[in-house]
Amino acid sequence: LTVLAGSVNRVQEHEVMADNNIMYKQRTLMARSAPKHIAVSGYHAYEVPFNVTLANNEETQVKLVSKNDLDIVKKYRVRVSDVRYTTEQKYNVKQYVTFKNTKNPLPAGIVRTYQKMQSTTFLLGESQLKHTPKNSDVELLLGENFDLKVKTKMTRNNDDNRKMKRSLEYTLENHSDTKKTLQINIPFVKNARDSLTHSFPDATWRNASLLSANVVLKANSQ
Repeated sequence: LTVLAGSVNRVQEHEVMADNNIMYKQRTLMARSAPKHIAVSGYHAYEVPFNVTLANNEETQVKLVSKNDLDIVKKYRVRVSDVRYTTEQKYNVKQYVTFKNTKNPLPAGIVRTYQKMQSTTFLLGESQLKHTPKNSDVELLLGENFDLKVKTKMTRNNDDNRKMKRSLEYTLENHSDTKKTLQINIPFVKNARDSLTHSFPDATWRNASLLSANVVLKANSQ
């Protein structure tokens, strides 16, 4: 069996409607030896070195890549509303895992992240991975963090007929027992008429339209 990973252009002559009433059984085949990787004209092929038998209405997963020494980093991120249109709001914080893909190109598909604690394995989240070349950074969305919360509140409004003059307060909460670094992203398009001042110590602008700041939150603090 040889499978090809990549976005191959195909002529769409007609659509085939799927039968949603068909039930599929799914199983995972652990490779007895690693599939061989071959680069093919801008795509990537994998030769599976054993026979794969499929029963009727069955889906089978084959392990293509195995790596045990990934340097995984967790990141926490929130995007709030534009300061010009924000009053009082609450935001959930999304959490990600990131790592450097060093040797193997990764084919697109659904990636599930698990964590084992004692005798129990927990599913932390699912994410859709795009075709990823080697030596690329990989970021996978896990879900929303239970313990991190962000609140915004308008503390001053001195708008007049010419300009919007407002002050906002951001409250970042960490209800967990460990220190966390939270990245807060604030959309704001800078131009000749509108300006934004802030008190974040290490904030940076991205493409003059997004203010991004990393804030270290102590355990059980805000």
